[in-house]
Amino acid sequence: MNFYSSKYLFKLSVIIIVFVAFLTGCGKKSDAHKIRIGFSQAMTTDDWRKQMNKAMLIEASMHPEVDLLLYDGNNDIAQQIKDIENLIKQKVDVIIVSPIQSKPITEVVEKAMNAGIPVLIIDRKIESENYTAYVGADNIEIGRNAANYILLKATNKTSRIIEIKGLSGSSPAFERSLGFNHILNQSDHLELIGSIDGNWEAISIKKEFENLLKKEKNIDFVFAHNDRMAFGAWEVAKELGLEKNIQFVGVDGLNTSNGGIQLVEKGVLSATVFYPTGGNEALKLALKIVKNDPFSKSNILNSIIIDPLNAEIIKNQLNKIDEQQESIKAQLNVIKIQDEKYYTQGNMIKILAVLLIILFSLALYSIYSAVTISRKKKLLELTNQKIVIQRNQIAKQVNIIKINNEAKFNFFTGISHEFKTPLTLILSSVESLKSDFQNKDKKLRNEVDLIFNNSKRLLRLINQLLDFKKSEDNNFRLKPSKTNIWKFSKGIFQDFKREAKKRNIDFTITTTNENLEIYIDRNLMDKVYFNLLSNAFKFTPNNGEISITIKDHKNADCVSICFADSGIGIPQGELQNVFTAFYQGSNNYRNSSGIGLHLSKNFIDLHQGKIEVISKKGTEFTLTLLKGKLHLNEKDIIEEPLLNLVEEADYLEAEDINLSNKSVEDKDKYTILFY
Repeated sequence: MNFYSSKYLFKLSVIIIVFVAFLTGCGKKSDAHKIRIGFSQAMTTDDWRKQMNKAMLIEASMHPEVDLLLYDGNNDIAQQIKDIENLIKQKVDVIIVSPIQSKPITEVVEKAMNAGIPVLIIDRKIESENYTAYVGADNIEIGRNAANYILLKATNKTSRIIEIKGLSGSSPAFERSLGFNHILNQSDHLELIGSIDGNWEAISIKKEFENLLKKEKNIDFVFAHNDRMAFGAWEVAKELGLEKNIQFVGVDGLNTSNGGIQLVEKGVLSATVFYPTGGNEALKLALKIVKNDPFSKSNILNSIIIDPLNAEIIKNQLNKIDEQQESIKAQLNVIKIQDEKYYTQGNMIKILAVLLIILFSLALYSIYSAVTISRKKKLLELTNQKIVIQRNQIAKQVNIIKINNEAKFNFFTGISHEFKTPLTLILSSVESLKSDFQNKDKKLRNEVDLIFNNSKRLLRLINQLLDFKKSEDNNFRLKPSKTNIWKFSKGIFQDFKREAKKRNIDFTITTTNENLEIYIDRNLMDKVYFNLLSNAFKFTPNNGEISITIKDHKNADCVSICFADSGIGIPQGELQNVFTAFYQGSNNYRNSSGIGLHLSKNFIDLHQGKIEVISKKGTEFTLTLLKGKLHLNEKDIIEEPLLNLVEEADYLEAEDINLSNKSVEDKDKYTILFY
């Protein structure tokens, strides 16, 4: 009995051990279904590479089926080749490579492809098209963006530039230099006076840059292929006392201590070109390749210019993204711990299931754990979706800032061109005075008058800028007075006749009531007339027609003033935009401020009137003004307006001037500017 009992117990023990071992073995997590992705990193000596690794690890942690093998080449080409060959031997599913240099790594990449292992190239390219896919920013566009930013910041004089290149033989260094010099070669205002070959680290360029600064004087800009070398160049310039004379532009735009964004905020760099690491995008693409999902061979990441205007916005958004990524990482760690706990508990359930004691309770706990993990994973997916939305919002905000900056740049460029013409007329008149000094007094007086009038025109252009500011701030106060609109218009008409005669333009003015009097602010209406007539003369060819027609609508209790020309006209689809500030028509190839019509509309609105435009054969602007004074504030009406006077109080802030009761007469009431 004891023998059989012992034998039975032995058999039972063996069966239980085998059964438990079978259950435990079934419960073990199998690596057979793991997706093994190998990543050969060039080096991890700088923050940019560390950010790439971090992004890839976070993305991998969100895919439990992924086993990411990360190798560091330590900036040693031989070591990186050895790492890739090791991954080939391991027969991983995908190899991701960030080459140290393009040419030496090409052969081992082709070896992996020939072994049937897909290869994804990130950041730097190889000297062959024999790879599966590429992820990275367009380095040629990076160089172009940097050059365009310098072109935007450059003054009219020729700007002298030094270029600090990355590691020779790497594709980013070659392509960034190619794009940068492409823009420089197209500009007459940018001159590359020297270049330095670095290895991406600040120490590699300091000595040569110091020698170049001592040799070359008056350097305006320095473009470095990354922020570390740009910061090193700034340190050299600071030692020589030249850091305030030079603007530095880098590449990377990391949101780290002494990263590009912080250097821009500190004023060390004028700008940095954001260069995304592409770590998470590379891992996502690797999964697509393994799962045979559709993918593109060339995957170009977006890049933007970060300058003092948008640095804080981008920094805040990136901080939020980093915080959320850290939160995701922490939650994933919690899930991992819970998953391990669940795994251990699952084995205990299977062992205890043999004894049939607490199978039911542990089963319920197992179900509860699985539901909890599933819910947390869903929450993580929702959080990731929010991150994507925030990234899109960053891109949208950056695009809006870019459009605003371009509008401001175009505005000030137009105003600068308008300043040239009065100065040209002044110089021409002075030259005429020299040759005709002995002529009759009347002619000499006319020349002097022309000089004086065009000097006033320069002041008018400056005042137009201030008018725009006052208009935007709603600081204009209407000063209407009773005015014979025919005589007022005729006076301005006379000042434009000289230009019309010179260009053989049929310039006419007509009215249905020469005695019509209305209330207008003559100074503001003078500016409206001037803007409309100067535009008409600007866009009407020689031998063309320009007319002013004043109609007294007796039954409608209003008067209309029509300015018509036979010029190039305005495209029909753009008529609704002509009164928008800074807007210029697509067929307008002349530089201008883009605020004249905007101000004119504001001035007419102050009169409770309206301005309309049509364009068929030429352009026709119609002003409609009310008669009488019921529509005006009685307190604003003045009896004797001060005309022909440049009143500083109209254009400057009160604390900037000393108001005076003196008036100055000026017989030359209007001046004219044409191209």
